[in-house]
Amino acid sequence: MKCRFTFLLTLLSIFVAYGQPNLKPSIGIGPEPANNDEVCEIPLYLESIGAAGYFVGDTVPDFNLYDLDGNELSLAQSMADGKPVLLISASYTCFVFRGKVDVINQLFDQYGDEINIYIIYTVEAHPNIDISPYYGFVNVGSSNITEGVLYEQPETYGQRKAVVSDMLTNMDIHAPVYIDGPCNEWWAHFGPAPNNAYLIDP
Repeated sequence: MKCRFTFLLTLLSIFVAYGQPNLKPSIGIGPEPANNDEVCEIPLYLESIGAAGYFVGDTVPDFNLYDLDGNELSLAQSMADGKPVLLISASYTCFVFRGKVDVINQLFDQYGDEINIYIIYTVEAHPNIDISPYYGFVNVGSSNITEGVLYEQPETYGQRKAVVSDMLTNMDIHAPVYIDGPCNEWWAHFGPAPNNAYLIDP
């Protein structure tokens, strides 16, 4: 399955963007969205993960996102302390992400003082009933059925937050989780992929 082969959180497969004294203009999202803000239409992404997102040497855009409590993450502000930033995309319905949480926790616990590590919550990789954006058809996955991780693709920002809340209740995740905006701004620029990661050197 694509989700199984696209987790890039290893030393050999992380995308690294070196030497970024500046950022491109912000992709948003601006003020914190309202819970009833509708999620924009999610296009299918059926191409290779290697063709998506940013690459070594690219300058990435600034962005801001929020966590469940309304705390804001600004990439520019995070980079201001001079530390590298590790961004890891995620969704609860991606069983590969769930299987790698222990590794992410180890990274956070071991390197959290040297690297700013954030999880960015994006579109559901394997939503229940709905079409998977990475397959073009419904692909819930046996792991999700067995583990009861059955969530439809959220239709509002509040629904996405509710899935994140369930994930944080049911899993021990050490890194802070920030939620992509209703129009999936981060996913559209830094993805689209179910489990990519970027190590950004300021």
